[in-house]
Amino acid sequence: MKLVLVLPKYSVPINEPCCFPLGFMSISAVLKQMGHQVTVLNFNLQEHDLESELVGADAALFTGFPAFAEFNCIVAAWCRERGIHTVLGGALATFAAEEMSRCFDAVVVGEGELVMEQALSSKGIIQGLKPDLDALPLPDYNGFGIDRYNELHSIRYMGVLTSRGCPYSCRFCAQTCSSQFRRLTAVFEEIDGYRANYGATHIVFNDNTLNLRKDRFMEICAGMKERGLAWSAAIRVDVFDEEMAAAAKEGGCSRFVVGIESFIDAKLQAMNKQITRAQIITTLELLRKYEIPYHGNVLVGLPDETYADILAELEAMPSGYNVFPMLVQPFIGTEYQSRSINDEETHRLTTIFTQYAVSKGMFVHKEAA
Repeated sequence: MKLVLVLPKYSVPINEPCCFPLGFMSISAVLKQMGHQVTVLNFNLQEHDLESELVGADAALFTGFPAFAEFNCIVAAWCRERGIHTVLGGALATFAAEEMSRCFDAVVVGEGELVMEQALSSKGIIQGLKPDLDALPLPDYNGFGIDRYNELHSIRYMGVLTSRGCPYSCRFCAQTCSSQFRRLTAVFEEIDGYRANYGATHIVFNDNTLNLRKDRFMEICAGMKERGLAWSAAIRVDVFDEEMAAAAKEGGCSRFVVGIESFIDAKLQAMNKQITRAQIITTLELLRKYEIPYHGNVLVGLPDETYADILAELEAMPSGYNVFPMLVQPFIGTEYQSRSINDEETHRLTTIFTQYAVSKGMFVHKEAA
């Protein structure tokens, strides 16, 4: 089949290292392995003439976050009018399957690699299956224009996943499922290939949390030290200690993203974050001691949070740490989404998903109600 994968333009610049859509790249690799002819329309790299580039396609596949919904639905409608089968996957499909099934022929909920044949030949909501991560082909970097990405960098970033999922259930997050882990020998083989084939100089570990298991984290640090590559990752403070900080520094870590969210214990409990202020401070002090750059966010604008509460949060932020306030977003599939100010518009496809922007408040605060 002739397949076209449509990747909408991100709101962040493409020269940011976080822009690799590893999930969609995995789907592309699987489709090519199945023998399909795959073309990627990556709007982050250039504009595309959809009318000419979709002509003759048997199916168009889409992915993305809620903010991409309007773009995806418009393009999908154009495709369906011309008899092109449409498939949606990713977070948007997983957490708004019923709504999205009005716009797309097939909607894949969860991981899609093992159900692609079904998605291309049938309609409706399709439940994904968890794959053996070690059995999947490597992400299709070539198809998504890695050479063009690399033209924008003196540092050659490559994204790598060592695991999928997250065992925690923070109320603001849409990612709540058990974790799957790859064999680290396979991870290091992938990294070695990226250095040999693409000149990779920096690995971005795209795991939700790289330090879920200390033994794996320590082995990753040792492996990266052996390879002499810089790397960055996201970590949790409650499962981080000095031995890990020392290993990360020695292993070439260039930056951590630290899950903080608040310096107020009661607020952390309300988020079901399962960490404490003391654990946050301990981790930040360790990163300072070992001179590992980091950044973290403090969430403001939670449901029922007042102006006074926000001021209290800002006052609770210790000075001297690289931490910034960020407006909470009620992602589809979270408890916070159900308490959104736009709850009455939840099923209006033309409005709900376009509301997901950092610049827009989504909740009615007590003092404003």
